[in-house]
Amino acid sequence: MATEKRIKILTDAETTDLFAPPILDTNDRRFLFTLNDAELKEAKKIRDRKLRCIFVVLLGYFKVKPVVLSPGYYQFNHDFKYVSGNVFPGPGFGPFSLNPRSRARLYQRVFRFVGYERWQESRHAPLLLLELKTISRHWVQPRSLFDGAIEFLSANRIAIPGYTTLQDLISEVYQSVHGELSDRVQHLVSKDFAEMISELAQGEGSFGIRELRQSARNFTATELNKELVVYRHIQQWMPQVNAVLAKLALSQRNQKDFAEKVDYYGAKLKRQSIGYQRLYLLCYLQQRWQKAQERIADGLVHQLRQAKGKARQYAQESVYRDWRKAEKNVSKAAEVLHLFIDDAIDEQQPFAAVRKSALDIISRSELESVCLFLNDQRRSVDEATWQYYEKRDSLRVDLIRELFLCLRFAGHQGSERLAQLLRQAQADFSTQGELSQLEYYKRHLPKNRVYEQDLLAILVGNATNQGTYGISQISDRSYEQLSTIQANYLRLETIETANDRVNNATAKLPIFAHYNIQEDVVHASADGQKFEAKRDTFKTRYSSKYFGTQKGVSAMSLIANHAAINARVIGANEHESHYIFDLLFNNSDEEILLWNECARLVTNAIIYFNSSVLSYLLRSFEQQKD
Repeated sequence: MATEKRIKILTDAETTDLFAPPILDTNDRRFLFTLNDAELKEAKKIRDRKLRCIFVVLLGYFKVKPVVLSPGYYQFNHDFKYVSGNVFPGPGFGPFSLNPRSRARLYQRVFRFVGYERWQESRHAPLLLLELKTISRHWVQPRSLFDGAIEFLSANRIAIPGYTTLQDLISEVYQSVHGELSDRVQHLVSKDFAEMISELAQGEGSFGIRELRQSARNFTATELNKELVVYRHIQQWMPQVNAVLAKLALSQRNQKDFAEKVDYYGAKLKRQSIGYQRLYLLCYLQQRWQKAQERIADGLVHQLRQAKGKARQYAQESVYRDWRKAEKNVSKAAEVLHLFIDDAIDEQQPFAAVRKSALDIISRSELESVCLFLNDQRRSVDEATWQYYEKRDSLRVDLIRELFLCLRFAGHQGSERLAQLLRQAQADFSTQGELSQLEYYKRHLPKNRVYEQDLLAILVGNATNQGTYGISQISDRSYEQLSTIQANYLRLETIETANDRVNNATAKLPIFAHYNIQEDVVHASADGQKFEAKRDTFKTRYSSKYFGTQKGVSAMSLIANHAAINARVIGANEHESHYIFDLLFNNSDEEILLWNECARLVTNAIIYFNSSVLSYLLRSFEQQKD
């Protein structure tokens, strides 16, 4: 193979490190050049003391890295002097050069002794090529092939050949794989698709590599429009891209590596062969499509959050302004009320005339806000929020809608219905510009899962020690709404049932058994944690060791294979061992059976009890087991 076709794999420093003698310190020399009985016996077979010392040095080098080295005297003289002075002491040696024949004979001794073979091109190259082609199916990157070659040689106890030899073999495999794939691509793509790829690579037309590589740097409308341009341009080609890549059956590593070539070459991609251009751009288009989808989804979420935040701020300010305005309009409302007792008004006048006089004093909306003020009823923030959305059609018909129409929705089990509704909404917006059959959406959307989001907010609030009030201050949920739902749905019985369902489902997973220390035996542990309490309850107790001057409780938990299967809150002054049996005996999980482990834990726990309690607990335990 011509030298110019060789692929550069290692840096100069890495090449020197692998194919040059190792640099050893005194401790390294003492370790590598101290001979065992077999090595000493083999070395003594060499009559010439100088060659004997060189053999020991080369044997030590081979232990560090199985490479045939050709060191000059000044590259290994320090190691040679150590061996000639400590291993086989005698007169010193002056500078010398080792002739190739002597070096070859010494390495033959090294190979025979350590059980290695010298690299032979005719025997070993075909085997290594076959291995490299297998590795290339997973990752054809040159460094990966080089590492795979070293592993293959080590496993088969073959000395590492020269760097150029490995370069030639890896270059051959690399170019062979690329050539085969590019030929297959040429036969799989359609004529129109091939023309589109050519236009991209050559930069012809209004959309080329430069435009394809442009991506959004932030969530502003200008930047997100870049992603929309890419999406619209390659959307029609994606079915063919996915079909061709499916037939090529590339590994994820190879597909990612080929896609990165587009960024690596940039505008210089047109200098590559047509086959390489198609292969690289095929992989890049799919990767770019996925990135565009991710960025569009993130952009939609960001835009919605921004709009939601502005709407909430507007609503709060609007409600406040209405309230303040109502306070100022109370005097006008008093004039309206005075109309009912004004003797100057003819009682025979129609009510419409009186109402007109009232509305001349104060407008209808102002009067409505004053009525709410007098009844101590503020206009809800939700109502003002929707008014904000209704006044700004651009939120629904411009960027946000464009981003929404680009997304793909898929559901599983409980979420499939929601995914279907979103797909139907996309179809409505694409064809009609608005939602059709609003009643259909209302019937099928917050159904059978009305309070799910509120319950999630409550769980997050309690888990992070924020509480329902804290979570209401940092979310769009009202405190009154969350408090009501928590009182109705979040009870000890429902928490226990939910916990049992989670644990039972976890126990059915195949990985659950891999946490067992012994086969068919579920191991568990029970322990308590001390927590300071915010409220004073019957179980809160003082404990200077854990809470200082405050009060707290102890939370007892029973864990089996990382699953929390039972828990109980006790006073901080109570001994935890008194409650271990209760945790085990009253475990309500069906899938996690802990009888063997229960016996051990209970026996260890009740050492704190007297003998009569011990007998009673063991009898109760055996009856329950039966």
